[in-house]
Amino acid sequence: MRNVEEPAGVSFIFVYGPSGIGKTTMRLRVEKNLREYRLFSSMGQAV
Repeated sequence: MRNVEEPAGVSFIFVYGPSGIGKTTMRLRVEKNLREYRLFSSMGQAV
């Protein structure tokens, strides 16, 4: 979370890996935390 709170000019976070390891679950949890801390206004998902 510290990297999101104190960005170094990065606008995108890419997560990749084999199917079934929890990438979407991780994204949803990160999004929930960001909403709670009010650190972002919108988040998109590419497939």
